[in-house]
Amino acid sequence: MLLFQKQKLLKSFKRTYSNLNLEVFKSLPIVYDSLHRGFVVLNKPSGLSIRSDLGSQETVETKLKKAGFSNVYFPHRLDHDTQGLLVSTYNSETCSLLGYTMQKKRWKKSYRALVHVPKFIGQRLTKFYNLETNSIINDNL
Repeated sequence: MLLFQKQKLLKSFKRTYSNLNLEVFKSLPIVYDSLHRGFVVLNKPSGLSIRSDLGSQETVETKLKKAGFSNVYFPHRLDHDTQGLLVSTYNSETCSLLGYTMQKKRWKKSYRALVHVPKFIGQRLTKFYNLETNSIINDNL
């Protein structure tokens, strides 16, 4: 039974680029493509929301729908002002599975923040704090 369900899901996930509007992906680049498994990883630019209740604002969701995907789900979120990798799925089963693995900490997340240090401080930022090793990293910028 499980094999039949898996084959059915894989069949429903299959998409080709020939039926997609690839123009959308110029402003929302695909970093990793696993369309046959029902998801892609996108590089979401800052200033773009994932979804909006207002309906008039352009979002990642509306862009993907313009590209030709009828169903769009997100197992995680990124803030409006945050640029970064965003996973998008095309069915609720894959979204639930990826969301579950994220809750169980099977994803490795890392963050890098760029900051502007005001001139009045008079010093250059040369140290970073690594949360994984709980140590300070010296880096010559």
